Amino acid sequence: MFGFKKMAIVFVLTILCTLSLGCDEKISTDDILSKVHMRADSFEDYSYTMYVNSSLDDNNTEKYSIIWKKPVFMKGSFQASNINPGIGMMSNRSMQLIYNPDYGIVFKKSLYNTSDDDKLFEPNLYSVFLNETLNGMSPSLVGSDIIDGRDAYILELIPSTDSNKTIGEKSKIWVDKKNWMVIRYEISNKNEDALFVVSIKDIKINSDIPEHVFDFEIPKESKVIVLKEEQFSTELKKLQLEVSRKRVTFEILTPDYMPKGYKLNYTTVSSSMDTQYLSFIHSGFSIFSGQPCERVTLVYTNGDNELHVREVLSERNTSDIYGFEKDVNHININGSEGKIYPVFEGNMKALEWQSGNITITIISSLNESEIKSIAESFS
Repeated sequence: MFGFKKMAIVFVLTILCTLSLGCDEKISTDDILSKVHMRADSFEDYSYTMYVNSSLDDNNTEKYSIIWKKPVFMKGSFQASNINPGIGMMSNRSMQLIYNPDYGIVFKKSLYNTSDDDKLFEPNLYSVFLNETLNGMSPSLVGSDIIDGRDAYILELIPSTDSNKTIGEKSKIWVDKKNWMVIRYEISNKNEDALFVVSIKDIKINSDIPEHVFDFEIPKESKVIVLKEEQFSTELKKLQLEVSRKRVTFEILTPDYMPKGYKLNYTTVSSSMDTQYLSFIHSGFSIFSGQPCERVTLVYTNGDNELHVREVLSERNTSDIYGFEKDVNHININGSEGKIYPVFEGNMKALEWQSGNITITIISSLNESEIKSIAESFS
């Protein structure tokens, strides 16, 4: 009798699991990803708040508030901290705008007869986030969790062999079991410490957002920069070192030591004060948002090999790591703490340190000893 009752209970539980799909082993990774993409394709509109936190950026939390509606409507605000107003972005049928209240600047672009390549930004930011997160990765279902009261599947993301993601990168996504949206993205180091976390909250889907929500009145005191087609080229001009020295407000530092065969080929300059749109593209939201920034890149070549030196002056510490590079080793650079980590599938290394208010980064395929020697020779 006991055996019969036990079998009956197991049978009932099995039926319930099958009907509800509540048992994780009854759904595959491919099933989850299919539902995630189908759900994203079904959106007529959405709104959410995204929080981005990086332990390698002094645990600063960035806040992104997004409203989107098919086909091209979007309104968003992006705050790098609680003390600045951040960036405003808007897209409707006729134009796109990026507004920075700290600079009093509005970038404006007409959408009439404009290709996707010439847009200021892609309005469907969740789709961009989803594609960037999954691109070049091989997901695998590893469990379930409760995130902010929401039941979610956990998928581990492993870089595929043809991916340009860093070897050894450990990342996971949490997929809401109810709305099939990615509600958390996390990158951790080899000790499972979270280095970079994206959380999506306050989600509303297909709530029939009216088009007038996406109206934007340009402040009268703002400077409006109407961007033309030629201004969409994101390639910086190649300059001689002496020309670059005249275009920035800080002293460009150069190494006294460089391995045999390497010579300075050219430099590039990006300044948020005179080329605001290019700086926005090259430096990203968090730097542009109320943070004046100048950036110089020195390119040394030896045959087909290149060595890049980046020097960035900003009111805010502008680490190039951003939580995306995992295996960080700490080394001493003339009394300053340096961080060296693999980039480009581990084929190159980046060494980053502070020299006064300048962030310097060397990127090269040379070994760690040679890169360190270059860094110690800066003057």
